[in-house]
Amino acid sequence: MAQCLTLSFQLLSSRTGFNDDLCSYKTSYQTVQEQVSCPSIYHVFVAQDSSTGLIVGYNALAREALETYSVGPLGVHPHYQKHGVGRRLMVALSNKISFLDEPPLPVSLVVNSYNPQAISLYTSLGFDVQNTFALVCGKIDSGATRCE
Repeated sequence: MAQCLTLSFQLLSSRTGFNDDLCSYKTSYQTVQEQVSCPSIYHVFVAQDSSTGLIVGYNALAREALETYSVGPLGVHPHYQKHGVGRRLMVALSNKISFLDEPPLPVSLVVNSYNPQAISLYTSLGFDVQNTFALVCGKIDSGATRCE
């Protein structure tokens, strides 16, 4: 599962030039371990290639407080992208929410703005972009003046 996440985020990084924490196998492994080891908090979804047994997709759902669910991270093995795996994982997740709560609670997720493929998937499933935020990287200028 962690390998699937790592490979999908490494492919995104190579396409965009942006590096995500999940490009590291160690970080992906820790994320998956946390989610799999807490079934009372996380519902984990995987897609598996029926002929090889390889896990080709991963997603998770977590209940946030009492009023919403959060989704992710969604990762699909690079060789299986553009074949509906991500969509099937999101539909399974939606079905689980409908089973858990009537009426279903709202769902939120965070997606990188430099990932138009994911944004396209989520908007085609009925999600609306609500907010955007900026990730600012760099070094602190030691000569900067302080606000008084």
